[in-house]
Amino acid sequence: MQELQNLHQTIVDETVAEAPAPEQTTKPKAKRGFALLDKDTLKSISKTGGKAAQASQRAHRFNSEEAARAGKLSGIARKNIARLKREQMEPQEAYKALA
Repeated sequence: MQELQNLHQTIVDETVAEAPAPEQTTKPKAKRGFALLDKDTLKSISKTGGKAAQASQRAHRFNSEEAARAGKLSGIARKNIARLKREQMEPQEAYKALA
């Protein structure tokens, strides 16, 4: 019995010794797309895109009134979701109750 255990341990040790380390089997992640660009180039591209969006009137800037209204609606929604969780409604029922 002892010989069998020794043989098993020898096989396990050899298998572990032959197995590559985990860090050797994974490749490092290659940078792609915007990650390849340096910070100055990326900033330049972003700036150009922002200006183009403003010029074509596709961008929107919140004024203080709109921001306040959005914050108020967010707070109302958060309170409703908390109330529905307290009442332990099913998600589908909760969405119907909010609608």
